[in-house]
Amino acid sequence: MSAKIERITYHGTLASDPTERGITRSYGDHVSEERDGWADVVYEAIRAMNHITSSPGEEGIPAPVVYTVLGNMSGATQMLPQLFRQLADGLERSLDHFDVYDHNGDPRLSALAAGTHLQNAVTHAQRMAEELSSAQTAINSQGYNLPDDEEA
Repeated sequence: MSAKIERITYHGTLASDPTERGITRSYGDHVSEERDGWADVVYEAIRAMNHITSSPGEEGIPAPVVYTVLGNMSGATQMLPQLFRQLADGLERSLDHFDVYDHNGDPRLSALAAGTHLQNAVTHAQRMAEELSSAQTAINSQGYNLPDDEEA
């Protein structure tokens, strides 16, 4: 599945133009306000999983399926601290390269506050990754038998 997603993401409709794979589109020295896909893909994927798991049917969701989802979510969550640190760093550096204004006051103070919150998010993401990994480990030996009429 991941090869298919990678193909679609890099060569299909999501990002067929390699210059459009960033968080924002750049036009020379100008940055567009238009968001460009990656955060949207994460949002839509989680939204879809929420929708699918909200009514899985009376049979529920078997452990092997949950195990795979937990593994992928744990892996994704383990990458969040790096993303949050890089966002905080990028925000701070942007203050020296763009004519930044803040309707609420000093842009440097609001960027500093955002950095503090992002550092807190790093701590929570690290803990979440540990919990997801532990949940996955807790069910790593589970399986299920198909009813006789479904084995064929």
